[in-house]
Amino acid sequence: MQITNPTVANAMERSVDDFVDAVVNCIEFDQERSLSCNEKATLSSVISSAVSSASLQLIKEGDRTSISEVLEADQKRIRYHYNDGGRSAAGYKGRTGDCVVRAIAIATDMAYQDVYESLTELNKAYTNNHNDKVAKQLREKGLSPRNGVFKEVYNQYLNQIGWEYVSFGASRKLPTELPPGRLICRQNRHLIAMIDHTVHDAHDSRYTTFYGEPQLRKMIGYYKKKQ
Repeated sequence: MQITNPTVANAMERSVDDFVDAVVNCIEFDQERSLSCNEKATLSSVISSAVSSASLQLIKEGDRTSISEVLEADQKRIRYHYNDGGRSAAGYKGRTGDCVVRAIAIATDMAYQDVYESLTELNKAYTNNHNDKVAKQLREKGLSPRNGVFKEVYNQYLNQIGWEYVSFGASRKLPTELPPGRLICRQNRHLIAMIDHTVHDAHDSRYTTFYGEPQLRKMIGYYKKKQ
């Protein structure tokens, strides 16, 4: 919806910090410029996409927490460790779209090559047994997991090896809200391994940007080992 409050609308064109500051001022300190219920709900949704749960509480309490302070706190809770899942040790080189193989190998502590071969076979089986959009795209781009693996395929594989999916439904959650342990987490168009709140990946995939400011990427859901 369109934001009619001029102070907030102008702040949206600047940094997240300015935006949050404008919202707090309008809601708490200036009744004449107060927002409508619909605008408050919309802004609450936007803020939730911009900052972590911890900083949201500070914002509600009127604390002008800066984005840099939020990021510093998040970095202490969500760490990053370079890990290619054993790809280079298996003899593979060059650029690749192997995030699914890498994440599964890391989280399950399985050999990269074993995961790679199993997913290749499942890709082949999917094209033989289906005639849908996924099967068509697999035939076009090839069966190698280096080209990426569709959810329909890796979900089957993870179920076979004893992992289950936890969905967040229509909402998404910050990595700070996930439980400890060994997890395989779904981001938008990317899969990562997380071990006790440390992201293991071949690049730092913790952040995206919002109005030019970095923020933690939210998770669509995650896989965990069945109990």
